[in-house]
Amino acid sequence: MVMVKRKIDPNESLNLKFSQFQPIPPINQKNFYTEYLKNDNQYFANRQIAENAKKAAQMKKAKLAEKGSTDDGRTGVVAKTTGANDDSDDEDEEDTGERAALGSKTIVLHLGSSNTRLGLASDPHPKSVPTVLARKVPYSQQKRPLVPPGTMCGPGMFGEEYEGHIKKLESDMRARMRNAKRRMVPNANDLVSSYNKRSEYEEIVDHNDLERFDWTDVSSGPVYITGKAALRIPTDSSPHYDLFWPIQNGVLHERAYQAREQLLGDLGIIISQAVQTELGIAKNSFSDYSVALVVPDLYDKAFVESLFVIFFRDLKFSNALVLQESVCATFGAGISSACVVDVGAQSTTISCVEEGLCIGDSRISMTYGGDDLTKFMAKQLLRVSFPYRDFDLSRAYDVLLAEDLKLKFCSSNEAEAAVQLYQTFQRQPGRQTRKYNFKVYDEHITCTMAYFHPEIFENDDKYSARRSLFSRSMDIYEDQSQEPESVIQDRLLYGKSDREPNNIYNVNIRPQEVVTVRGARALALAAADSTRADTPLDVDSPMVDAVHDSKNDVEMAIDELDKEVDAVNDVLDRNDELPLLVPLDVAIISSITCACENAPNADERRKAMCSTILISGAGYNFPYASYYLEERLKALRPAWTSIAIVPPPRDMQPEMLCWKGLSIFSRIKIATEYWVSSAEFDLLGSRTLQQKSLGQFWLG
Repeated sequence: MVMVKRKIDPNESLNLKFSQFQPIPPINQKNFYTEYLKNDNQYFANRQIAENAKKAAQMKKAKLAEKGSTDDGRTGVVAKTTGANDDSDDEDEEDTGERAALGSKTIVLHLGSSNTRLGLASDPHPKSVPTVLARKVPYSQQKRPLVPPGTMCGPGMFGEEYEGHIKKLESDMRARMRNAKRRMVPNANDLVSSYNKRSEYEEIVDHNDLERFDWTDVSSGPVYITGKAALRIPTDSSPHYDLFWPIQNGVLHERAYQAREQLLGDLGIIISQAVQTELGIAKNSFSDYSVALVVPDLYDKAFVESLFVIFFRDLKFSNALVLQESVCATFGAGISSACVVDVGAQSTTISCVEEGLCIGDSRISMTYGGDDLTKFMAKQLLRVSFPYRDFDLSRAYDVLLAEDLKLKFCSSNEAEAAVQLYQTFQRQPGRQTRKYNFKVYDEHITCTMAYFHPEIFENDDKYSARRSLFSRSMDIYEDQSQEPESVIQDRLLYGKSDREPNNIYNVNIRPQEVVTVRGARALALAAADSTRADTPLDVDSPMVDAVHDSKNDVEMAIDELDKEVDAVNDVLDRNDELPLLVPLDVAIISSITCACENAPNADERRKAMCSTILISGAGYNFPYASYYLEERLKALRPAWTSIAIVPPPRDMQPEMLCWKGLSIFSRIKIATEYWVSSAEFDLLGSRTLQQKSLGQFWLG
């Protein structure tokens, strides 16, 4: 008898599981309940706050016990009293010594496009350093001068378009003079130009120049130079140095750098050198200090995240805190609700703050500031044949001269419109100081009026090359932008109230279509997954050809949708390069109107914002500037009877408001809930800002 060996299936002979993963049974929907993320102690940030508060209470208890042990043996009584009051530590008032110690370990930092203000929270005033780094280069780059060589000074030297803008300013100036019932000099420009053409300079001996300063010696050839010394490097120095400004127009200056690491490295060097030289803190002691940072209202998430990386991983600070500029300004002025107008060096921002929280849809960011006014001032002087005709704002010492002229002579008082004689001092490396006598009529007044005619600034390329190094923050699940947005910013930028772009780049796509494209892509991906799941494993199935054809169609549809999404992202990136040039008074009215739109207490909110318009920043700090701005606002909205400009507190300059406000906020008890430690940032990254920021800051 022949034995036939039966073929045994290996899967039957070996009782092995297909996978080591245990299947999860379906949830019973009838008795479904969870406590996931419903309690504060389930958030890591909240647990850290509770642990830090517990440690602080224990340290305070130990200090009181140690202090009580020296007071006639009353240690037990003190310990008992302290233990009974552990839950009411928030009601205990800190003494002056504790507050001073708290502020002495906190560095308050306000990074600006032109200057950085920093200091300890316990300091009465901040130190100011230029946000610039001079780096040694093989050869110096040639920059375009303000006036081409061979150009004759006088009216028309900057083109017909520029002269058309000047006529608008002169027309407004004449209207102001008529309203004030003041007489204008008919041939004032001719008188001023004729005098300036004949004026000659006078050399000042060094020992008679009271404001003389030494130029930076680069004979040792350092790799980089920071601070004011970087602006005092001679233009013909050997070796050559170029100036790099990591922050321009309130955002990272990506156009001047080839790599992200180079930009962040320069920014870290500027911060580190400023802390060491201005505050006298050694670099090996940075871990003992915390840093509080002022950020713009319409911030860039890549900017904030990069600064946190610099603080924790490069400079080794222990904790960090962020607060928006408008909220800091209200803290510095001691008011809870206001319309904050921050006129900086290269950008102007407007935001409405109510009860210490910034109203997101009222934020406006415009691409002009004090530096644009400086350039306009230089052009106005050259139009009337300024005696120093070699004005070139590509040179650092000429920029210092233009800034000095603006700060000393600019005013918004029309009573000063007269042919007046002034003098200035021009300092240049390699020669003695020169004194120039010159005359002006109304040029120093019309300069301050340029904020209400911003088209004269010619800032079309300020945001060029943006997003070339740091991409937009995107939601990895829905492919949507996570950058902060403002309704009024979109309305002013696109010219329509429904946020519809004006088709500048010939891409006819709207935000609602963006959502449609993304939703269609998600549906297509789901359909593809469903098709793959329904495909039989038997390759000999007669349906396989149809399935493959269907799958190819789905993949082609997904590719087309991906291309449309890429086109949408390209439009968003190009829109980031669009400058916003809106008159200052129109922008303020628009911000207040949008902040009160659809609000339950719209009238009360509007009165609160109109009656407390707060101006911060150094770009609009001129005599009678607030008075003139208030007049223009009342002319735009005569029915708003409560319009008023709030002056800054006594002995405090407008550019110090944001820094002072954050120094105050960082020392109050509630600020302990918003400090981000280096351990938290290493674990969660920027996600920790969602729980450790005031209001809806990181959510847009």
